[in-house]
Amino acid sequence: MRFAILKRIVKDRIKKITTKKYCICIKNWFSKDDRYYLIRRKIPWAGFYANYLYVAGHIVYALKKGYIPVIDMENYPTLYNEVNTYKGTKNAWEYYFEQPFGISVKDAMESKNYILSDFSTMREYLPYKDGKNYFTIDWFKANEIVDVINTYLLPKEEISSQVENFYKEKMRGKRVLGVHYRGTDKKIKVANHFLSASLENYLACVYKNVLEYNPDAILLCTDDEEAIAVFLEKFPEKVFFSEAFRAKKGDIEGIHLKKNVERENHNYLLGKEVIFDVMLLSKCDYFVFSHSNVATTVMFINNQKFTKTYFVED
Repeated sequence: MRFAILKRIVKDRIKKITTKKYCICIKNWFSKDDRYYLIRRKIPWAGFYANYLYVAGHIVYALKKGYIPVIDMENYPTLYNEVNTYKGTKNAWEYYFEQPFGISVKDAMESKNYILSDFSTMREYLPYKDGKNYFTIDWFKANEIVDVINTYLLPKEEISSQVENFYKEKMRGKRVLGVHYRGTDKKIKVANHFLSASLENYLACVYKNVLEYNPDAILLCTDDEEAIAVFLEKFPEKVFFSEAFRAKKGDIEGIHLKKNVERENHNYLLGKEVIFDVMLLSKCDYFVFSHSNVATTVMFINNQKFTKTYFVED
């Protein structure tokens, strides 16, 4: 019986090595000490916070298995990779975040003691409730993912300090209603994606909250220029927003898919700008949102500290 089990284990590992999922030298064959887990996704990955939550789920899995997670956005580039080396790296993850345990992809691969992740979304580690609303969070199951995000997935100091400066200038000492409105491709039905609520439904929700709570300011985070114009017209004394690349009125292509040869480091900036908005939204008192990985990440980072949240129905 023991021989049969050992034979099956060896056969399975040989299969994984021949399919290039494992690279393990003989001395580490039966040991998991310092075994690296290279997190990868099918090229070109996806939208920024879809990637982020994908990484978070894989880190939870790696830690459960006793592996050391390493994110590889160099050999498996994303929509946010610049063509050439940027900020000293070709790994887009390292533009914005540190590697969770300080191990580079190069060091992990040279160790000859690593495992390549599969392309699963690791949904079982993301605490969504089953049912119609995929983005309803089950907070009883959220501890692991919240701990991973707030321990290993915080932005680098350069970005964090810029967020803090903006917060001090625009938000500190004020009661702020944060609004995340996703336009563009969230206006149309796409396979495996929920529609975002309409701009009209957002306005109705914000009107209700302005009347009920009278916040000092409204932080609007959006990919849509039309939403900026409408909110400024309706709430001219309250609305503020960060500088970012946004889609023109009527455009239904996601901005993460847009190339812009006129803006230097455009791919990098797309990522930085959405991080900026997520971090600011997580610092608000109230939060208005609809279906989006951005909104879900804001909820995880804030970790139930909002005074009130409002999900806008489509």
